[in-house]
Amino acid sequence: MRRRLGDAVAVLLLPLPAVILTIRLRARGLSCGVIVNPLDVRLINYLLEWGYQHLLRVQFPNTGLWSPPFFYPTTHALGYSDTFISSYPFYFAGRILGASPAAALLAYQLLQLALTAVVAYLCARWIGLARLPSFLCAQCFAWGWPRYNQLAHLQFASGWVVPLFYASLYLAWRQRRPWLLALAAWTVCAAFYTSVYVAYFLLLASMVAVARQSLKGAGPGFDRTIAVGFTGCVTAFVVISLVSNVITEVIVLWYYVAFAAAAYAVIQFNPARRDAGRR
Repeated sequence: MRRRLGDAVAVLLLPLPAVILTIRLRARGLSCGVIVNPLDVRLINYLLEWGYQHLLRVQFPNTGLWSPPFFYPTTHALGYSDTFISSYPFYFAGRILGASPAAALLAYQLLQLALTAVVAYLCARWIGLARLPSFLCAQCFAWGWPRYNQLAHLQFASGWVVPLFYASLYLAWRQRRPWLLALAAWTVCAAFYTSVYVAYFLLLASMVAVARQSLKGAGPGFDRTIAVGFTGCVTAFVVISLVSNVITEVIVLWYYVAFAAAAYAVIQFNPARRDAGRR
């Protein structure tokens, strides 16, 4: 009972910054345009509203979901863009409840921010972290500097898919459960824009793993030279990627690395909680 009460308190406290942000936005007009660049707001609001009007209000029934009038006369334009179809349940709920398109979009963003904190905490508990480390991890992940920088890009609002992806992937590997691997794949599909960065991080991680294995299994002489050369190229590629992310202020990669490294470190060096799911 005490354990559940502690988790409930953490889940209630973590979304508080979203509540504070909502209160402060009341003085600025309660619009996504205040915290997000207006170009992204207009396009994403249009794409979500188009889905609502077309699917639920049966507007332009002969046009097709993939060919919104905004891109006329080009057809199937959404096939070349992030459709935000996975955001439909959140946005549609707001519109059905009577919210305006702008209000429904703002509610969608604030809900995603709150969900990111809650899901990050639950995922940390899922992989075996104690309550306090889980709370700190979720707090830093959901409300830290990287997320602050991402507020200007509505495409990254659904940050909750990131901890869910890594937790599912880790537990699928530890527990040998295929449905967890399917859940990890679903999270990538649910946020197409974010999945690009997930794939990028996995590419870097796999390159480091291959380089490590090549050094470990290389024999003397020419094989060793090749392994060292390959490892040097991988190291240079990773370093250049990290530096590039900092210089261009695209710090999403650091965002993923921080969570993955923290989760791995806690599980790897805490024998009492090494088995996933152990409390």
